[in-house]
Amino acid sequence: MVVAHVPHHDSSRDHARGLFRRASHELEHVRGYSIGLRRGILQRMWGAGTLTLSNGVDEPLRLVDVPSAELVHEVLVDQVEVNQILAHRDAQPLPPAAGAPPGRG
Repeated sequence: MVVAHVPHHDSSRDHARGLFRRASHELEHVRGYSIGLRRGILQRMWGAGTLTLSNGVDEPLRLVDVPSAELVHEVLVDQVEVNQILAHRDAQPLPPAAGAPPGRG
């Protein structure tokens, strides 16, 4: 299972779980969101996989036999990271406008 959870750095672990199943874990988001990917041997042959999405609070959502599962997983992980960057940027105060009197900006 690939799990995405971002604490400012990307840590990724890939491991085989026997001959027929492959799982990997990626930690990607500080708020506890996770995106998991699990692929059995038949799913790997067809390029599919099972994605598990969790927000750390509600019951995880499992999407079974997702086509192009590795690509979908990568896109979801990237979007979580982009959203985290944008949220951090939006939380920063804006610098005062050029020529504006002090205290207004």
